[in-house]
Amino acid sequence: MSRFILVITIIFLNISYLAAKKFDQLQFVRYTTEHGLPVGTVWKVYQDSCGYIWFGTENGLTFFDGLQFKTFSTSGSKVKSLSNNKVYDIIQGYDKKTYIATAEGINVFDKISGNFSVLEINDTVVNYQNQPVRSLFVESDSILLAGYQTLGLVRINLKTKNATIVKLVDGNLYVRSIAKTDDQKHLISTFGKGFFVIDQNGKIENYRVCDSHKDPVELEGRNRVNQVFDHNEKYSLIATERGLFRFNKRSKTISEVVITSLKNKNGAAPQVRKILRDSNGDIWIATYAGLLYVENNNIESGHLFETEENSEYCISSNRLLDIMEDKGGSIWISNFDVGVNVIHGTDVRFHHICKSDAPNSLPANIVTAFEKLDSRRMLIGTTGGGISIFNIDTDDFINLNQKYKTLSSRVLSIHKDRAGIIWIGTWGEGLQKLDIETGKVSSYKKGHDQDKSLDNNTVIQIVQDDAEHLWIATFSGLNRLNIITNEIEQFDEYLGIGNTAIYTIFKDSDNSLWLGTNGKGLILFHPKTKSVERYVTDESDSLSIASNTIYYITKDTQGNYYIGTEKGISVLKSGKNKFYTIDESHGISNNIVWAIIEDSKQNFWISGNKGITRYNSNLEISNPEAFKTYGKKDGLRSLEFSQGAYYYDKSLNLIYFGGIQGFYYFNPLKIEPRKFAPEIQITSIKVMDNEYDSDTSVTFMKSLTLPYSKNFLSFEFVSLDYFEPTNNLFQYKLSGQTEKWSQPSTRNYVSFPDLKEGSYVLHIRGTNSEGYWSDKQRSINITITPPWWRTNAAYISYVLTIIIGVLSFVRWRTYKLAHEKKVLEAIVAERTKELKQKNEDITASIQYAKRIQQAIIFPKITEFLRVFPESFVFFKPKDIVSGDFFWYGKKGDRQFFAAADCTGHGVPGAFMSIIGNNLLEKVVYEYGMSEPHEILTQLDIEVKRNLGQKGRRNDTFDGMDIALCAIDEGSNKLLYSGAYRPLMLIRNNEIIQYKATRGSIGGSQIKQEKIFDTEIIDLQKNDTIYIYSDGITDQFGGPQNRKFSSSNLYKTLLEIQDKSMLEQEVIIENIMREWLEGYVQIDDIILTGVRFENV
Repeated sequence: MSRFILVITIIFLNISYLAAKKFDQLQFVRYTTEHGLPVGTVWKVYQDSCGYIWFGTENGLTFFDGLQFKTFSTSGSKVKSLSNNKVYDIIQGYDKKTYIATAEGINVFDKISGNFSVLEINDTVVNYQNQPVRSLFVESDSILLAGYQTLGLVRINLKTKNATIVKLVDGNLYVRSIAKTDDQKHLISTFGKGFFVIDQNGKIENYRVCDSHKDPVELEGRNRVNQVFDHNEKYSLIATERGLFRFNKRSKTISEVVITSLKNKNGAAPQVRKILRDSNGDIWIATYAGLLYVENNNIESGHLFETEENSEYCISSNRLLDIMEDKGGSIWISNFDVGVNVIHGTDVRFHHICKSDAPNSLPANIVTAFEKLDSRRMLIGTTGGGISIFNIDTDDFINLNQKYKTLSSRVLSIHKDRAGIIWIGTWGEGLQKLDIETGKVSSYKKGHDQDKSLDNNTVIQIVQDDAEHLWIATFSGLNRLNIITNEIEQFDEYLGIGNTAIYTIFKDSDNSLWLGTNGKGLILFHPKTKSVERYVTDESDSLSIASNTIYYITKDTQGNYYIGTEKGISVLKSGKNKFYTIDESHGISNNIVWAIIEDSKQNFWISGNKGITRYNSNLEISNPEAFKTYGKKDGLRSLEFSQGAYYYDKSLNLIYFGGIQGFYYFNPLKIEPRKFAPEIQITSIKVMDNEYDSDTSVTFMKSLTLPYSKNFLSFEFVSLDYFEPTNNLFQYKLSGQTEKWSQPSTRNYVSFPDLKEGSYVLHIRGTNSEGYWSDKQRSINITITPPWWRTNAAYISYVLTIIIGVLSFVRWRTYKLAHEKKVLEAIVAERTKELKQKNEDITASIQYAKRIQQAIIFPKITEFLRVFPESFVFFKPKDIVSGDFFWYGKKGDRQFFAAADCTGHGVPGAFMSIIGNNLLEKVVYEYGMSEPHEILTQLDIEVKRNLGQKGRRNDTFDGMDIALCAIDEGSNKLLYSGAYRPLMLIRNNEIIQYKATRGSIGGSQIKQEKIFDTEIIDLQKNDTIYIYSDGITDQFGGPQNRKFSSSNLYKTLLEIQDKSMLEQEVIIENIMREWLEGYVQIDDIILTGVRFENV
């Protein structure tokens, strides 16, 4: 039995200890006069339906939106202002008006107009306006209950403005608070008369606390009741000036709740001011001895939060006045001395372990290394305290230095090898080996035999190579230890970095080593070949590594390398040789990066010198939502971490980060953003850079109408999450101008300069401080009215004036035209006859020219198709005659063919085509040229000579673009040269394009001399080539009236490669007919294709 009791006692002590650790890590955020409160005494904290926080203070009513404080106080005339600066209570009515209890009556704040007024009461006997009011309770949409300091409980009809004093006792009565139970009973707390219960039938019962107490002072204090809190079906809690009491509703008895931690040095109980049950069901009790937090309704064992000297995380005063839970679950506590505290949740995300006076605690605060000992224990290395075993179930430590006296107290790294041996890297004392089973400690240091000992006694990291070897990084380089023979090999000469510290080693899957150095960059070392690849920063190359000082290297699940440097994170993508950088500008807390750990959801957890950052790699780094930094408000007592102090226990899913004030461990999967959707409110509207003056508060403004001359608008807005309001993100869009949301940003304002007249809707949405998007958008309609001359009435008058003028003019012209019509009809008839004859003559001439042109070109096409049966020439002139032409020739065994596009089309183009055809014949047959580039060069000279183009500015620019091919019979080599016209080869369903010289045949000689080259193409079986003019690619058409384009041509030709060349010509002709349907052909078209089947 005694053993059972002992076990239960141990379990209880462990639970109590862990609970105390949780409470120690809760943080109280402070708001004082330095932040914007008018005074330190805050009687009331209240959140309205819009989400704003209000503070009733000793010196005014203060409004808070998470970013700014604004205080309302009494003015000299008291018109539209508070009647008194002492504000005791705040409550919102069903009519959305805010009722304020002051030292001089009740004030009403109309949030729609933003004005204050005194609640007028129709009574000529009692002067309600000058009486102090301590509490308010909204009974219904028309009834307000008020607790006066002398008049007692008053029932006010808000519609008739009549008031009735509810008689509870004879004489004056001081009512401190009013509440209502679930069974519709009113609980009235009074100062000196105990408390009253009023049932639905109006029956009044008065209860006094400890009527038999002998000490009258104590008795008086116990009957000064600040609040009656309906705890459960059986009990109510009574907060008094002399402690906390419990009221049994069934037996009607009152007993004291004895909480030892609340007793002062004399044994007296303190004032208990306010009791709150939060949304989790936990109880918070504000007292004059601190804040009592109660879990599981066990009030006697509640935890007391008190102020502490020199602590920025504790409650700022013990004399507390009020408690309130906001919509986001944060607990607000006001006090008598220095303002307000707020606790943003009781869940501990980051478990903090540091040195303390408790037994079996961490021996030193500077944590430098971690290693896993077994499933529930970790090895923790410190500077000053050596190495300890940490039990994660109890948070207890066993300091190994106390047992093994020769162990160094200055630990930099720890490694447990496959045999269970502990290897310890030290600062200045070399490498130590600890066999826990035998208790033997061995040391390895820099010795006289320089080549066979460590190169430096400061060991930064230890990595296992295989069962027999360890890699050891020191302040001077890289070493390898054979743990069987104890032989040490130095590798500094292979690395080529001299006497340089290596901060980190990452062993890759192929056993190569990535080394991070101090100032010498990133090194990839291949031990087998002893070869080295080095990556260093290059200021002229934005894709080089960010810094040459590297603290950490890891590889993610996608095969990408993440390198922590002194200037951010450099990421080397798998298979790439370039880096991109993630730094403070993207969202990490600090450019000095000590460690980067990837969790199971592709989140990276980054430690540095300014907290911990979570990076979601599934999002773009340009997205602010990809980064979340955790700091002091998230529970981190210190933001500075240590290089090498990290560990990821995947079996327990725990990450460890060590720093200068102990270490933190946490489960990354449990650190989820709070699912609180805050209200989004507009806090300011400026027009032409001046605050907009309106009878309606901007919070409730639904629409805004402005003239065209005042069209420069600015808006400020807030997301009413008070945890870390500067981290709240926003997006906006102005419908009527764009339907696209802006990029997420912490900027809480937007400006629209020079809005055009019209109707718009501004939509604003936001997140809480952890990136959770609220579904509560804020919208406002905006109308910019036009000037009078652009109004609908003005446009109607313009139209009427024009109509009248037009009608008058038409009548005058009708008469005049009727007279002239007869004369013109005779003249037109005569001229029409003449023009018709001339048109017939011209058309006949052009038709004859067409026959001449076809006589020149078509025989060549026919001969070409005979010689190359698998070919086609698709020829489609824009007009009767064409500026594009096809040319074919043969000289000896060499055959030539070309597609040319002359300047212009129609008759001018046809002239140029005949000139081009004749000059090609001359160059090939008379001059005997056979190389395509020589032919084009001479053709260029001949065209210029024939057209008199001598480099003068008034010369014509006429000429031609051409693609010329040559092939010898029986050869598989195709020769090509082009002037602005390329050749396209399709081989194995892939396109190969041969570019032409960027210069036309003929034209101005002002530009430098053109040089034409010959491309030699080794043909393969079934190769298909195409040459063409730009008439086909530049032709507009299709459903979207776009150019046919080269890419569309290439795609079409690829799709029909399985067809014969004759079928291809038919398909292309059909495609172009459909493309041109409803459009005018803008240029001549020629497309020639040849398939070489027997090369």
